[in-house]
Amino acid sequence: MKHQKPTRLSLGSVSSCTMREEDLIPTFLWECNHLRLSKGDRATVRDIERRSETDGYYEGEDSAEDCSELFDLLNNYVPAYCYFGAHEGDSADYGVWVSFESLNDDARHGRSIYKLIAGEEFPKANTTIADYLMVVTDHGNVTLYRKSGNRWIEEWSCV
Repeated sequence: MKHQKPTRLSLGSVSSCTMREEDLIPTFLWECNHLRLSKGDRATVRDIERRSETDGYYEGEDSAEDCSELFDLLNNYVPAYCYFGAHEGDSADYGVWVSFESLNDDARHGRSIYKLIAGEEFPKANTTIADYLMVVTDHGNVTLYRKSGNRWIEEWSCV
């Protein structure tokens, strides 16, 4: 049986302790090559891979543009309420992070998220309360579920 590539990145760091394009681009390309990308995104990755193998690539402006393009591309493959980029507390730590600001803002204003304190009864997924269910423990751990038919499927968990 052939292993399916994931359609989304996992939460967490993919590169840390460097902001150099010659370190970031190969790491980001590796992440791209381990995702199930759209046909257009696969073509973009192949083009960047070809360019990155040329002499003087990292001394020119192409590497900065390609690094930015890889950020945008990878940002399309993150879980709900997450972003791909630098960690808020460490600008040299790149990865997938929860956007707690947008998550809490949507929950506070009743937009697509229902907030539940751990221990309360889960609402039935076939009700129309929200597309996402955010469960918060008394320790501040957060798990986000998305509605899938009559079930809640875990999107991600952050301890």
